[in-house]
Amino acid sequence: MGGVCARQFCSAPSIARVDFDGEARVVWIDDLGDHKPAAACCLCRRHADTLTPPRNWDLHDLRSQPEAAVVTISPELAPEPSLEPTQVSVEAAPAWSPRLFASVDTGTVLDATSPLLSRAFHGVR
Repeated sequence: MGGVCARQFCSAPSIARVDFDGEARVVWIDDLGDHKPAAACCLCRRHADTLTPPRNWDLHDLRSQPEAAVVTISPELAPEPSLEPTQVSVEAAPAWSPRLFASVDTGTVLDATSPLLSRAFHGVR
């Protein structure tokens, strides 16, 4: 029953099937199998290990080896932290103005005749 992970932009091979029951608020992760019924989706190991259910839902991991993937970086390969402040140049943006272009005729657009519109557009001209 192979395939690829159902997560977007992931092309890793799927190793686990995920199913859920919305009424019971339960999510199951199980091993892929040839004789198991269809699942809601199939995920790769990384996405299955990091799957978190919605708030107030239960997660039941029924896989034969539900170990989470642990990535360790040896100290000699880790990048050195930099204590130097970085210089960031920020250009001042021009101040925003709500004024309309002179070429736009606002005579009919801002003609507020109802009480609600006259309150909303009071003093716009």
